[in-house]
Amino acid sequence: MPTTATSASVMAPRARHGFTLVELLVVIAIIGVLVGLLLPAVQAARESARRTSCGNKTRQLLVGLTRCHDTARRIPAAIDRYPASAVTFASSGGPATAKPGGFSWIVHILAYLEESDLHAGILAGSGRLGRGAYPFMPTLAINNQPHPCQTPLAVLQCPSYAGPATVTSAAGSAFHSIGTYDGSTPYPTIAITNYKAMAGVASQGKVAGADKAAAAFADNGGMPLRGPKTVEPDVDDLPYLGLELDALRDGTSTTILVSESKEGGNSAWVDGMQAFVVALADDSPALPTLDGKSWTVGSAVSALGYGPSAAAPARKVLDLGSRGTRGNSAWGPSSDHAGGTVTTGFGDGHVTNLTPDIDPGVYFGLVTRASGESVTAE
Repeated sequence: MPTTATSASVMAPRARHGFTLVELLVVIAIIGVLVGLLLPAVQAARESARRTSCGNKTRQLLVGLTRCHDTARRIPAAIDRYPASAVTFASSGGPATAKPGGFSWIVHILAYLEESDLHAGILAGSGRLGRGAYPFMPTLAINNQPHPCQTPLAVLQCPSYAGPATVTSAAGSAFHSIGTYDGSTPYPTIAITNYKAMAGVASQGKVAGADKAAAAFADNGGMPLRGPKTVEPDVDDLPYLGLELDALRDGTSTTILVSESKEGGNSAWVDGMQAFVVALADDSPALPTLDGKSWTVGSAVSALGYGPSAAAPARKVLDLGSRGTRGNSAWGPSSDHAGGTVTTGFGDGHVTNLTPDIDPGVYFGLVTRASGESVTAE
């Protein structure tokens, strides 16, 4: 009937068309372009957040140093023992002049970093850091807890750092794990720090493989290796502390105390011989010279952002020679931040990011505490 035909035609389904292959490819291409445009912005935002977090951690360390100064009237030295004879991992024996390594500046500010229990445990296990105590001594592991040297601390880890928070001991591994210096390492994993004390322009070691004395530029930073009272290492009271803030005569706002480092091997946070950097690259062909109130750089090479490269994969930046650990550091002040910017903390508590292309003369001026230069990081 007509009525039935009309009803059937109304109810007949319409033909449906799906996407063609070309249309799908176009949509996928548009999505790919949008992702390509957005991804760099997302990555930049993440790196900005990581850099901010890194700066906040550096400020925490500077606050800890300031609070230590308020209590003890001094900030810590980079190491609290006599560094000239301190040997990493040594407890006794070895060369006749070898002494155990010393505790780092970080150990001395743990109580101000919300790590009071860890600090108290180290004090109790070491006889309050007295004579005969050393960073890797077994008695520091109390109440069946891991040894402090195995404990990673979040405040010491840069969010941009590409390596792990601990390194595994391995003989002959020069740059990515702590090697064997005297016998073997005492623990299978050792926690590291990405933040180190700035000891000055150079160490009293070797420059470019030659015995060029760098004594004039050693320990001239805000947190020197050798504290001001280290005269007789076998007689002086321990632990040694560092300087009063008044000793930063170039100004607290222009004297670096803490520098970031991407060194992954020679960076145990508990050991002062592994928790400092200097400003001069170890294979620098010459030392800089201080002429009046300015530095003449010449062929001297800054250690800022300096480390292994394709041309020199085995480069060492911190070969301390007779000053203890006998090298094994691949990197000086450095980072995994975009552009290689290095988070840097100053004596007045402010933090800035230094780029590796900063003038070396300016950088040498910023790491020294009383050379009379008028330089800023701005």
